[in-house]
Amino acid sequence: MPLSHSGVPGMKWGVRNGPPYPLQRTSFTPTNYTKAQTPTELHDFFRKVKYSNYNGLQSPEQTARTKKGSCHDQSLLAASELKRMGYDPKIIFVIEYDPKTNQGGMTHTLCAYKEGNAINWFEPPTTWSERSGITAYTSEKAIQNAIQKAHGSGGYGNKSLYSSLAFGEYRPSDHTYGEDLGDFVNECLEE
Repeated sequence: MPLSHSGVPGMKWGVRNGPPYPLQRTSFTPTNYTKAQTPTELHDFFRKVKYSNYNGLQSPEQTARTKKGSCHDQSLLAASELKRMGYDPKIIFVIEYDPKTNQGGMTHTLCAYKEGNAINWFEPPTTWSERSGITAYTSEKAIQNAIQKAHGSGGYGNKSLYSSLAFGEYRPSDHTYGEDLGDFVNECLEE
């Protein structure tokens, strides 16, 4: 059963704000804006990036150039850079929702990558500041459990309005630049 999602006043669902071409899985070499060679250096780079409200999915290049973007944009940029460093990152999408009404609430996108036996949650300091940094977990499920715990304790979203969380994988090839939040959320949940 699909979820319905809340937005902000004036938001128009289904209206694309940018060119309708697909995101590419091509390599992104951001050497013109950072010399990050490690995930820690990449995390430090994000201290220069500002969070901005979602008004259409940006490419990694746009986020790097403007140094602002939503958690969705910043996760795409982090994944692109981690891939350049030789990691195989995964982008995870989460939304809180009320199962009685199917109304969706807060969304978040994060980047995770494997290093040794650990799955590292890479959270830029500009998105979910309480979780900022690189934190090692034993599995992707353990990351989901940490988010569930934060949701239950008031550290993420509003559990009194939205009692449940749904997780999806964000595959860049399934999205388009300029994609509005409604389309973005629906695509992530279908993945």
